Amino acid sequence: MRLSGDLTAEDVANAYKATEDALKENERISFFAEVEDSANLTLEGLAKDIVEGIGQICKLSRYYRAAVVTDKSWIASVARAEGVLFCLARGTVDEVTFREPREGLTFGVASDGTLKATKAKKTLEIKKNLLRAGPIDGVVDITRLQVELTTAGSAELATEMIRKPEEQSIAWINND
Repeated sequence: MRLSGDLTAEDVANAYKATEDALKENERISFFAEVEDSANLTLEGLAKDIVEGIGQICKLSRYYRAAVVTDKSWIASVARAEGVLFCLARGTVDEVTFREPREGLTFGVASDGTLKATKAKKTLEIKKNLLRAGPIDGVVDITRLQVELTTAGSAELATEMIRKPEEQSIAWINND
């Protein structure tokens, strides 16, 4: 399927009908969708997709493969999540690992609120000493942070604030 423009509930119904027709003629099917940049799912289309998708759960064993090609990051994320659920429900995988993409950088401090510069042997107590007090509790006082960074070796602390890509594993436990 190639998806473009506004995708209405009628469009979604037609796609599911085509899928049902293919299932009538074949024991197993594969699914390929190319989602163009102009594709936009309407609210009614989304609702219809959810309802129809739930109806397909009992037929998962008849789906062999599925692929989605898109430049839209949110659609890619949904497709990945659906793919994981699809594989877990079919019992074709026992464990899934998600990794943040390496091309994106996020910044932060340790969960205890500290930032450590190993070479400079300096630890900034962000949570304890550098948060504003008053009506905006929990917000870092940027002026005080700037002073601390300047005196503590700001380059090393800045690189320590770059968070490593996180990884999360989900194990499927079968209680049979």
